[in-house]
Amino acid sequence: MNTLEYRENIRNKVFCHMDKLKIPEFIVQEFWELEVFYSVKYLEKMLMWTPYEFNVWYDSHDDYCMSNY
Repeated sequence: MNTLEYRENIRNKVFCHMDKLKIPEFIVQEFWELEVFYSVKYLEKMLMWTPYEFNVWYDSHDDYCMSNY
């Protein structure tokens, strides 16, 4: 499996993990838009996240974006 296929596989696993945890759609959408910017190592880390960690990620990203305006 090449690097691109591996990345896609991990990304899909993150989506499944989010689905199992019933992560809100707006957070899933944010991930969909930003996942290309994250390393494979970071995506692998997301596979272990709890709903709380996804919320923290979303909130911190939102704060970061707003601070750039």
